[in-house]
Amino acid sequence: MFEGVDFFDKEKRGGDLGAGRIKSYFNPGNVFMVHVNKTQLNDPKYGTKDNPVPVFWYKFVSGTVERQVKKDNTPYDRSTKSIPYFDVQDDVTAEANRLFVTEYLTRIIDEDELVRLFGKK
Repeated sequence: MFEGVDFFDKEKRGGDLGAGRIKSYFNPGNVFMVHVNKTQLNDPKYGTKDNPVPVFWYKFVSGTVERQVKKDNTPYDRSTKSIPYFDVQDDVTAEANRLFVTEYLTRIIDEDELVRLFGKK
């Protein structure tokens, strides 16, 4: 999961969904699914603190979730459009995942590493 990477949503409010998702979902015993590039997963160059294997959130399976709440301590109603931009969702749409991967490939991964892994820029 990427943390510390800002995004801007349609309302032009900044945020960090990676940090929100980590805070909400990474509880002991939770089960979730992620997308991972098999080449990077099996590459000994990856898997360290300095060069972790990038994973992209796919779906929450089971466990407990810390949901965002309003100032009066009531949860946001997800059936309305009033869900705040920082409230993470259980599942990531294909469109959102494509955006996350595009951002990773264009802003985070080194150009030489991109060529090494995929043979092209």
